[in-house]
Amino acid sequence: MNKQNSNNVLLAIETATFEVGAALVIDGEVVGELSQPAENRHAEELFVLIEQLLITAGIRLGDVGAFAVDIGPGLFTGLRVGVAAANALAYALSRPVIGISGTSVLGEALLGNLPDHNSETLAVPVLDVRRGEVAFELNGQFLSGPRHAVLDSATSGGVTEGTLSLGSPKYFCQTLVSFIDQITRNKTTDSVFLGASKALCLLIAGSGAYRYRETLESDLRDLLGEYENVTFSFAKGFATPPISVLGALAYDLFQKGGLSSEGSLQKPLYLREADAKVGAWKNAKIGK
Repeated sequence: MNKQNSNNVLLAIETATFEVGAALVIDGEVVGELSQPAENRHAEELFVLIEQLLITAGIRLGDVGAFAVDIGPGLFTGLRVGVAAANALAYALSRPVIGISGTSVLGEALLGNLPDHNSETLAVPVLDVRRGEVAFELNGQFLSGPRHAVLDSATSGGVTEGTLSLGSPKYFCQTLVSFIDQITRNKTTDSVFLGASKALCLLIAGSGAYRYRETLESDLRDLLGEYENVTFSFAKGFATPPISVLGALAYDLFQKGGLSSEGSLQKPLYLREADAKVGAWKNAKIGK
């Protein structure tokens, strides 16, 4: 095995969805990635994938300089497995661990694979969190073209920039349309998006979008009826946040430094009080 400079090596872990995966980034390049359906065996499968990945790359676990993990939202058991594994490995090796939300990873992945058209595109990540609910993020960072803060002065009925939300598929549709209303009707300060004739395409993806696609299509057609320049579509091949994108984003943060100290711990983003028990994550908007 070749000795690697640990400052240039990052291992990313994904278990927050129905897939389990790992990716290895060396010198800014994703040199290997493995993923497969977990079938409720996240813990068993994860370390097998990690071992295979390291052997194939010809490096030791001790050569890894940082760990990254999808901190949610996601499936309860899988989410805990990934965060616990990343924390344990980082603590044992005195390495930093970087947590990134799955919605951020998925949104970035969608923006990197936009269809070729002239309209503005808003990436809309929607993740299945079971119990008839989805987690989603509506964020100005996920809008293609000039990236201005479209939600700096969101009304009380809107969504704060960068905030994860939880609710039924119907609530997701209602919240999305409220978000679109702010943009298209210029209800935000310094909003220069979407003039009267500017088209907007909503690119929806994620496990929640696939599970509830028929419901979402029906509700969005009804709710977006008055918005002549707004269309929506469902991206193919993006049921889960790509592990390679998680690794690339985390590596960039790792190289910038100052975001995670050695041996520091990450916490899952729980959107339900019952899931978190003590110390639940309080900042999500909840809707029905």
